[in-house]
Amino acid sequence: MFVLENKNVVDEECVLDAMNNDDGDLIFYLDIESGAVIRRIKMAKDTVKYQKPKNYYEIPKIVMAEKIGWVKEFAKEIIEMEDKTLSEVIIDVLEDEKISDEEGYYKSISLFEKNNSWIHGWDQWERDNLYDKMENWFETLPVKVDDRWEGFDDCGLYKSIASSLFPSSSKNSA
Repeated sequence: MFVLENKNVVDEECVLDAMNNDDGDLIFYLDIESGAVIRRIKMAKDTVKYQKPKNYYEIPKIVMAEKIGWVKEFAKEIIEMEDKTLSEVIIDVLEDEKISDEEGYYKSISLFEKNNSWIHGWDQWERDNLYDKMENWFETLPVKVDDRWEGFDDCGLYKSIASSLFPSSSKNSA
């Protein structure tokens, strides 16, 4: 869990979803006071320019070229060890000049889905990359964002350790 200086929790799932969103008509902001993610629809050029509040920071979206790089890495580093043919097919789809990068990306994801054993691995690979990007982006914000381990509230040992590590946190106290 990520916590702002003012102790508000960042809605990290929404930040990850915003970073991974491909809809060019949507803009997402992190409110660095509340930790909430705000979604806006881009307005036409002839409308009044949107004046975002000073505490809103636009969440960067992952560009398609980077997503394709993640798929290629996954295919080469993970899939190729067990299924060289599938790995080659995925790389070929991504490098096919007859289709757009976006189409190649979604076709490769559908190949993961058709080969059920890989879709879960891909989901985790993508999430790990998104998480790293999110952490790096948090470091650029003008407020400190702490990564606080959530732990296991139903575990007695965790409760004992957490109460000594996070004595001021009511969620983590024993």
